[in-house]
Amino acid sequence: MTINSITRQTLRPGTPADSSVVKTQGRVNHLARPNLSGYHQDGFSPASSATHYLDPMHNYRATKDGNTYCNYFTQDYMKLRGVKNFPQMTANDTNHWLNSPQGQRAGWRQVSGQQAEDFVNKGGVGLVSSPNPGGHGHIAPIIEGQAVNGEPLIANAGSQNFSSGPDTASPAFRRPNTQFFIYDPKN
Repeated sequence: MTINSITRQTLRPGTPADSSVVKTQGRVNHLARPNLSGYHQDGFSPASSATHYLDPMHNYRATKDGNTYCNYFTQDYMKLRGVKNFPQMTANDTNHWLNSPQGQRAGWRQVSGQQAEDFVNKGGVGLVSSPNPGGHGHIAPIIEGQAVNGEPLIANAGSQNFSSGPDTASPAFRRPNTQFFIYDPKN
């Protein structure tokens, strides 16, 4: 999908949510995307606070033409978690960047699903990424919780939106090329 223009409009007065009008192939679609300037961490953990604020159950929904925006959700999540210079790209392009020397210099490294969950449970930042050379890839932040059989918990925006569930609840992460990354700029 090529994005021709994005503008911001108020979606729900009195709430931090707004709408991006995404024009794709001559059609206008509304994408609910929160205003990040109103964020402050509540009494929960950093990952829970960010997930709660972004609210993937009500924002980042599929548009009328079936497009979903896992990349926007993950970009917003990373910004709230303080990750500097996270790329503003598609899921496929972000996966390529994460695997590049540039992504490694920015502090990202590939680990197992269990290692990513353990890192996030200690307050770190992690994500799961699945490229799709023949179509759209998928990306999602890893959140705190108990990994099951090495599969971490994620907050997901895409064909199915949820605030907490195993990565395999998203069909894209059942592909064999699924990768897990942690953000550790000190190493």
